[in-house]
Amino acid sequence: MSFMMRPGDSLTLAYTKLRMRRIRLAITLVVMSLLFAGLVFLSIVLSGAVNSMNDFGKEGLGGRYIVRATPFTYAPFDNQKLVDTVSGDNARLTSQKVALAKKYGLQYEPQTDQTLPLQQIQTGPGAADIKPMANPSSPLVVAALKQQNASLNNSFQDFSTRAQRQGAIHTFLSTTPDHTSGASQYSSLQVLKDGKETYDSDPSRQYDTSGLGSITSLGWNQMDSELLKPFILPGQSLAVGSDGSIPVTAPLSAVEQITGITKPGINATSKQRLDHLVNIRRAAAGKTAAICYRNAASQELLQSAILQQKDIEANRTKKDYTIPALQYNLPTTACGATSIKKDVRTAEDKASEQHQKELDAITTPQQEPKQGIITVRIVGITADMLGAGDSSLSSAGLLSSILMTSPGQGWMSPIDAFKPDSLATAAQGGNIGERPLDGQAFYAEFPDLTAAKRFIENTNCTSASSSGEPVPDDCVRSGATYTVMPFGNNAGAIEDTQRMAWEYGRYVLLAIVIIAAVIMMGTLGKIIADSRRETAVFRALGARRMHIAQVYLTYTVLVSLLVAFVSFIFGSIGAVILDRHFSADLSVNAVLTYNAADVTKQFSLYGINLLQLGGITGLIILTSLLAALAPIILNMRRNPIKDMREE
Repeated sequence: MSFMMRPGDSLTLAYTKLRMRRIRLAITLVVMSLLFAGLVFLSIVLSGAVNSMNDFGKEGLGGRYIVRATPFTYAPFDNQKLVDTVSGDNARLTSQKVALAKKYGLQYEPQTDQTLPLQQIQTGPGAADIKPMANPSSPLVVAALKQQNASLNNSFQDFSTRAQRQGAIHTFLSTTPDHTSGASQYSSLQVLKDGKETYDSDPSRQYDTSGLGSITSLGWNQMDSELLKPFILPGQSLAVGSDGSIPVTAPLSAVEQITGITKPGINATSKQRLDHLVNIRRAAAGKTAAICYRNAASQELLQSAILQQKDIEANRTKKDYTIPALQYNLPTTACGATSIKKDVRTAEDKASEQHQKELDAITTPQQEPKQGIITVRIVGITADMLGAGDSSLSSAGLLSSILMTSPGQGWMSPIDAFKPDSLATAAQGGNIGERPLDGQAFYAEFPDLTAAKRFIENTNCTSASSSGEPVPDDCVRSGATYTVMPFGNNAGAIEDTQRMAWEYGRYVLLAIVIIAAVIMMGTLGKIIADSRRETAVFRALGARRMHIAQVYLTYTVLVSLLVAFVSFIFGSIGAVILDRHFSADLSVNAVLTYNAADVTKQFSLYGINLLQLGGITGLIILTSLLAALAPIILNMRRNPIKDMREE
């Protein structure tokens, strides 16, 4: 009678082996499960994060496929073509100023004149190292640079035409705070706290990216209202108010100062932070704030008055100190004009000052001091810029760097809120069309992610050189004279996150598989070695080699399933712990980042993807079976009679 081994018999024998060597089994299970638990952990956490991103991404700009482009422009520095263009005008203006200075008996040194189109810059130790450099503040340089940039054909109209040809369904426009020229270059903006204006002898040194100071450091910009709408607080409108107030979205820290609501401490709970956000939204909606605007002439006059008063106070008791003949009063009201307190100058002094103004007017248009209060109305709140002291690995940092969907950093108002010749428009340096190209940003919206990515590939000038140098010829020929990147694209962020996870995770996966295979190979090899007598008995009873292999393969599958089960337990526990630790903070930050209407919405790091978990289970089984092949094949080749004698 031939030996018969049914699948049930193989299962019974394999199960018996599991029960007989429990310590060895436990060690194998723990070690292999810890290895694969990492994969389970990553799968659960990434699935939870992706699901949450998709959920939150239905709000804000997350569900739209928008790209942001900044046109590549020539810079005024190290720009020889620009120097050559204005050199003739520079010589002409220099001659005019020299002649006028001689006529009026004024001292004038062209080498130290900071208003000429060209300035002499010392680039080395010798006299031969002095070279002319274009002055970005000169109106002639600004005009010449604008003409030079026009040759790149990357205006908003050019961009819109190009985007529409590649499938864009909408194009938008905004300003940016990084332009280097224009009427507002030396002007100032200050949010009045409690209706009071504060004076600083050098406001240009202030660079506060949070709070009210962010309007200076991050800028107040114009943006298409279609891009601002998703971030508007309930009940608010982007229309100019009946009181003339300009609608604005502002950083959270600035809104906190405007409303007077104190930010929770660093040890505040997530519930306290969420309650704070709810209170801020309620208090900020429709609240107005006053912004003091001073043009360059008003700011310069105010700073002169401040420094003069400090100088008088510091030298009042000195006998040889002469009080200025022309003295100024500081403004008596917030954002008021700087007035003359005392003027005992001689007629000759006044005439000399007038002559100096005539001399300056040759290269610099004279500007009358202008100041006033602009009323803004809070209609939206945006996340603050991640500060130097913040960790990019914090929940706020992760959301800001990966999931950010906002109209941008700083203060934002709709383009159509700025009427011609208004004080608000003057504070912006003019209407958006009057801004230089390096002060504008373009946007294009596409129907899907593929079209948006294709546009980026076709339009982004990847070989663009540094500022001031010519744009590469290949970019000029293709018209790709832009820097293009995704904007508010949650779908792109999700895909990039998954791609990066796989890019780095595949090496970890390979290492895990190799280590697990070695462990399984050693474990099974030891079990087979300990079971030589048992194997020989079965062979003597008529069992074929395949019957013996069937038992050990069944054993391997059982161990693999146990490893998969324990891995899921370990991985789930780790994911639950991580979710409980970060979920609350992530939820609060996501509500702000996406301007979610439902403040109770949760950002969870726990999610089950059955396909991924099934793939991990299959990988565990496959790894174990492949590791088992070598010891099983070696065992099948052994001589059972010899094994019996050795035992």
